[in-house]
Amino acid sequence: MTAHKGRECPKCRGKRCTANNCTNPRYIYNRDLKCGCKKEEIIYKNRFTDTHCCKCKKSFCIYKLDNKYQCSTCRKGKAKQQINTNNGYQWKSTNNIDSQESVQQWNEFMRQEQNQPSTLYA
Repeated sequence: MTAHKGRECPKCRGKRCTANNCTNPRYIYNRDLKCGCKKEEIIYKNRFTDTHCCKCKKSFCIYKLDNKYQCSTCRKGKAKQQINTNNGYQWKSTNNIDSQESVQQWNEFMRQEQNQPSTLYA
Protein backbone atom coordinates (compact mmCIF):
# COMPACT_ATOMS: atom_id res chain seq x y z
CA MET A 1 0.00 0.00 0.00
CA THR A 2 1.30 3.44 -0.90
CA ALA A 3 1.79 5.73 2.08
CA HIS A 4 -0.22 8.93 2.14
CA LYS A 5 1.34 12.25 3.07
CA GLY A 6 0.49 14.31 6.13
CA ARG A 7 -3.14 15.39 5.99
CA GLU A 8 -4.02 13.46 2.82
CA CYS A 9 -7.01 11.12 3.00
CA PRO A 10 -5.71 7.53 2.82
CA LYS A 11 -8.69 6.55 0.64
CA CYS A 12 -8.73 9.27 -2.04
CA ARG A 13 -5.59 11.34 -1.28
CA GLY A 14 -7.76 14.44 -0.97
CA LYS A 15 -7.24 17.13 1.63
CA ARG A 16 -10.90 17.80 2.48
CA CYS A 17 -11.75 14.49 4.15
CA THR A 18 -11.59 14.03 7.89
CA ALA A 19 -9.70 11.12 9.45
CA ASN A 20 -11.30 7.76 8.57
CA ASN A 21 -14.24 9.45 6.81
CA CYS A 22 -13.66 9.88 3.08
CA THR A 23 -16.25 12.21 1.54
CA ASN A 24 -15.00 12.04 -2.05
CA PRO A 25 -18.08 11.43 -4.27
CA ARG A 26 -16.12 9.10 -6.60
CA TYR A 27 -15.04 7.01 -3.60
CA ILE A 28 -18.56 6.79 -2.14
CA TYR A 29 -20.10 5.96 -5.55
CA ASN A 30 -17.67 3.07 -6.13
CA ARG A 31 -17.64 1.84 -2.51
CA ASP A 32 -21.45 1.71 -2.38
CA LEU A 33 -21.53 -0.24 -5.70
CA LYS A 34 -23.60 2.40 -7.50
CA CYS A 35 -21.48 1.49 -10.52
CA GLY A 36 -23.57 -1.67 -10.94
CA CYS A 37 -20.95 -4.20 -9.85
CA LYS A 38 -21.97 -6.98 -7.48
CA LYS A 39 -20.18 -7.41 -4.16
CA GLU A 40 -19.70 -11.16 -4.67
CA GLU A 41 -17.81 -10.48 -7.96
CA ILE A 42 -15.21 -8.21 -6.39
CA ILE A 43 -11.84 -9.63 -5.37
CA TYR A 44 -10.86 -7.77 -2.18
CA LYS A 45 -7.19 -7.89 -1.19
CA ASN A 46 -7.62 -6.49 2.33
CA ARG A 47 -10.12 -4.80 4.66
CA PHE A 48 -8.74 -1.33 3.97
CA THR A 49 -9.25 -1.19 0.21
CA ASP A 50 -12.99 -1.08 -0.38
CA THR A 51 -13.10 0.33 -3.92
CA HIS A 52 -12.55 -1.66 -7.11
CA CYS A 53 -11.94 -1.71 -10.86
CA CYS A 54 -15.29 -2.15 -12.59
CA LYS A 55 -13.71 -4.17 -15.40
CA CYS A 56 -11.46 -6.77 -13.73
CA LYS A 57 -13.28 -6.56 -10.34
CA LYS A 58 -10.02 -6.37 -8.33
CA SER A 59 -9.85 -3.98 -5.39
CA PHE A 60 -7.89 -0.76 -5.87
CA CYS A 61 -7.65 2.54 -4.05
CA ILE A 62 -9.92 5.07 -5.75
CA TYR A 63 -7.00 7.33 -6.68
CA LYS A 64 -5.56 4.51 -8.82
CA LEU A 65 -8.72 4.30 -10.96
CA ASP A 66 -9.62 6.50 -13.92
CA ASN A 67 -12.95 8.29 -14.38
CA LYS A 68 -14.51 5.06 -15.69
CA TYR A 69 -13.36 3.27 -12.54
CA GLN A 70 -10.79 1.16 -14.42
CA CYS A 71 -7.31 0.24 -13.21
CA SER A 72 -4.18 0.90 -15.27
CA THR A 73 -3.97 -2.74 -16.39
CA CYS A 74 -7.49 -2.64 -17.83
CA ARG A 75 -6.82 0.78 -19.41
CA LYS A 76 -3.69 -0.56 -21.10
CA GLY A 77 -5.59 -3.60 -22.35
CA LYS A 78 -8.19 -1.33 -23.90
CA ALA A 79 -5.48 0.83 -25.47
CA LYS A 80 -3.92 -2.24 -27.06
CA GLN A 81 -7.06 -2.96 -29.08
CA GLN A 82 -6.11 -2.48 -32.68
CA ILE A 83 -7.76 0.35 -34.50
CA ASN A 84 -7.99 0.05 -38.26
CA THR A 85 -8.33 3.26 -40.22
CA ASN A 86 -10.20 3.25 -43.53
CA ASN A 87 -10.72 6.60 -45.29
CA GLY A 88 -10.46 8.40 -41.95
CA TYR A 89 -13.11 6.27 -40.24
CA GLN A 90 -12.02 4.23 -37.25
CA TRP A 91 -13.40 0.78 -36.54
CA LYS A 92 -12.22 -1.32 -33.62
CA SER A 93 -11.15 -4.78 -34.68
CA THR A 94 -12.63 -6.76 -31.83
CA ASN A 95 -15.55 -9.10 -31.39
CA ASN A 96 -16.61 -7.34 -28.17
CA ILE A 97 -17.90 -4.16 -29.77
CA ASP A 98 -20.87 -2.85 -27.88
CA SER A 99 -23.88 -2.88 -30.21
CA GLN A 100 -24.80 0.70 -29.33
CA GLU A 101 -21.28 1.83 -30.16
CA SER A 102 -21.48 -0.04 -33.49
CA VAL A 103 -24.74 1.68 -34.37
CA GLN A 104 -23.28 5.08 -33.46
CA GLN A 105 -20.20 4.42 -35.62
CA TRP A 106 -22.40 3.32 -38.52
CA ASN A 107 -24.64 6.39 -38.21
CA GLU A 108 -21.59 8.68 -38.14
CA PHE A 109 -20.20 6.93 -41.21
CA MET A 110 -23.49 7.36 -43.09
CA ARG A 111 -23.74 11.06 -42.12
CA GLN A 112 -20.24 11.70 -43.42
CA GLU A 113 -20.91 9.73 -46.62
CA GLN A 114 -24.00 11.83 -47.33
CA ASN A 115 -21.95 15.01 -47.03
CA GLN A 116 -19.37 13.82 -49.58
CA PRO A 117 -19.77 15.14 -53.16
CA SER A 118 -20.85 12.53 -55.66
CA THR A 119 -18.32 11.49 -58.31
CA LEU A 120 -20.93 10.02 -60.66
CA TYR A 121 -21.55 11.91 -63.88
CA ALA A 122 -24.57 11.38 -66.08
